[in-house]
Amino acid sequence: MYAVQVGPKLLGETRTEPIDVSSQLGPSDTLVSASATCAVYSGTDANPSAVVGACTVDTTFNMVNVPLTGGVVGCIYQIVVTVVLNTGNKYFTFFLVVTPDAV
Repeated sequence: MYAVQVGPKLLGETRTEPIDVSSQLGPSDTLVSASATCAVYSGTDANPSAVVGACTVDTTFNMVNVPLTGGVVGCIYQIVVTVVLNTGNKYFTFFLVVTPDAV
C-alpha cells in the first residue's frame, strides 16, 4: 500500500483529490479503473462512505481523481483507493481531517 499526503478539508468544501499513480506503474501497466472506500480512523461518523464519491481516471497522465465532500468536523478518515491495472491492483491510502468552515 502506498501513502499519499493530502491537506485538511473544510466541512462545506467539495473537492477532487488527484492522485498521481505513475511512479508506481511498471512499463506494461495500464490504468483501467479505480474506486475508494472510507472508514473513520478517529471520531464518530455514522456514514463515512458518504465522504468519497465515484473515482475517475485519467489514463493519459495516470491520475486517479477522488471526489471528497461532507464529513464530520474533527473526524479523521482513512481513505483507501484501489487502482485497477491490466496487471493487477495497487492500493493507495491517505488520512483526511475535516475542519470547520470558519474559525
